Amino acid sequence: ACQSENDLFVQKAYYYEGLSALELFNEDAIPLLISYNNRYPENINKAVISFKIANFFFQKEDFENAVLWYANTPLNAVEKERKEELLFKHGYSAFQLGDRVTALNTFRDVKDGTSQYASPSLYFFSHLSYLGGALQVALEGFEKLKVDPNYSGVVPYYIIQIYHRQMRFQNVVDYAPTVLDSSSLTDISDVYHLLGDSYYKLNQFKDAAKYLEIYYQKAKTTRVDDYQIAYSLFRNEEYDKAIKYFDRVARVDDSLGQIAMYQIADSYQ
Repeated sequence: ACQSENDLFVQKAYYYEGLSALELFNEDAIPLLISYNNRYPENINKAVISFKIANFFFQKEDFENAVLWYANTPLNAVEKERKEELLFKHGYSAFQLGDRVTALNTFRDVKDGTSQYASPSLYFFSHLSYLGGALQVALEGFEKLKVDPNYSGVVPYYIIQIYHRQMRFQNVVDYAPTVLDSSSLTDISDVYHLLGDSYYKLNQFKDAAKYLEIYYQKAKTTRVDDYQIAYSLFRNEEYDKAIKYFDRVARVDDSLGQIAMYQIADSYQ
């Protein structure tokens, strides 16, 4: 006898047919599972199906469809140990689409957890907080990550930038030298720049000149950078070197150029 479509074994067969197709990345997998949901609207596997379809799109980096299916998956119907995975992947997909609000909110719910998704969620949450101008919130997140080897290359740079933007120049000069030797540190030339600028703001011109000159060798400097190097050297009584940098600034006839001209004259005295 032909088994009824409502027979439990038939239902399971349809379900596993769809799941198997999904595991194999078959194109017919999504229609099969949607058809299963439509045929059995009361089935207990709806959340599992939504989650698996979302992960299917996530794996393919189809973030638009991934977001739709993650949003369609009721969190309270997902196993406890999979909740953080769902939230992180939903947040990451939203982040890739430029939806910072959804990303921030989902990462917030995972960042203090204990799963493998907690640290990356804390990183992205802190990064988005930084972009949004919530510097102290970002700093507190990055401080927790600075001992994590997965983030040791990028987190110190954020911390130094935040200290600098908060005008905590003493914090910059205390912290930045401790990470300059790190082989994994990215944006090393910018660290020299922020370090030199902080020493300059603290009127510590010997160290300002040291780090700003290293920056000068590694990057294209602005006239303001050149003036800071020149003035630091001038204050250190290294007049010949100072004149070289003042001369670069004085080539443009504006207020900064005129100040540089006066200081070239002072350097010759």
